[in-house]
Amino acid sequence: DDDEEDKTGLCAEVEEASFVSFNDDCSQGTVTGTIDSDYTFIEDVDYILSGVVKVGDGNVEITSQTQYESILSNGVTLTVEPGVEVKGTADGVLLVTRGSKLLADAYANNPITFSSLDDNYDGTGEWGGIVIQGFAPQYGAGNTGACFAAGETWCNVDGEGGDFVGKYGGNVPADNSGVIRYVRMAEGGLIAGPNNEINGLTLQGVGHGTLVEYVQVHGNQDDGIEWFGGTVNVRYALLTDNDDDDIDFDEGFQGNIQYAMIIKNQTANGKPIGSNDPRGLELNSSDGDYVPQTAGVVANVTIIGGDAVNWNGT
Repeated sequence: DDDEEDKTGLCAEVEEASFVSFNDDCSQGTVTGTIDSDYTFIEDVDYILSGVVKVGDGNVEITSQTQYESILSNGVTLTVEPGVEVKGTADGVLLVTRGSKLLADAYANNPITFSSLDDNYDGTGEWGGIVIQGFAPQYGAGNTGACFAAGETWCNVDGEGGDFVGKYGGNVPADNSGVIRYVRMAEGGLIAGPNNEINGLTLQGVGHGTLVEYVQVHGNQDDGIEWFGGTVNVRYALLTDNDDDDIDFDEGFQGNIQYAMIIKNQTANGKPIGSNDPRGLELNSSDGDYVPQTAGVVANVTIIGGDAVNWNGT
């Protein structure tokens, strides 16, 4: 192919696909729509998430075992190489649907970074965030029970974060959504509606076959990390300057969280954004939303508070 032979530099290395378009020297790629085939974000290219970027098509209503098996067999893997910087537009979101995987596996000296379009990490709510969905168990608010029917391995829960966040959940505790290791997520927290925001990292029905460790969420307008059911464990988490909660789980989460450092904003004027009620830890729901199946375990966590945590509304 003559066109392939004429490519030089980064343009000779990048993989073309319908869901990504590159600038002239291929130093920047804009990703839109659905990543519908295995793909790799390579180092030295800045990738921009424009709008909701889905990995796979697993966030659909499943009605049969045949459809469930088809979603598994057609799952897509997005690999992000160490050192890659992924930037989101104001409405940019990465949504990894069930049956597909995100392999973002980096190193301490060469992490992967997700942030907004600007060059610093000082903002908040400047893009969406990362949402991972799986087939692990989820239990509805208020002791409404497991979302899956007897003998079924799927269910169809609508998630928090916007109309696009659904469906997720099932009955596969060991479900595997990939690897997130040595990854930084900054400046996220798109507001989708009242009490409906995107967290820095949202884990919806994610199974313990998924590896999440050595992660930082910084400056998110909503929670740092929130679990909605699922069994995925998180170790070595650094949560800094997030405006709402830092670690938040409910709806039947049954995993482990260990070795976390939480540092609330030390320079804020004392007032959280909007209706935020910031806590270092918000574990399970209360009153009518209480979910007795929730059995998350938290150990070895240090919390350093800030003025916004103690704000009394005056």
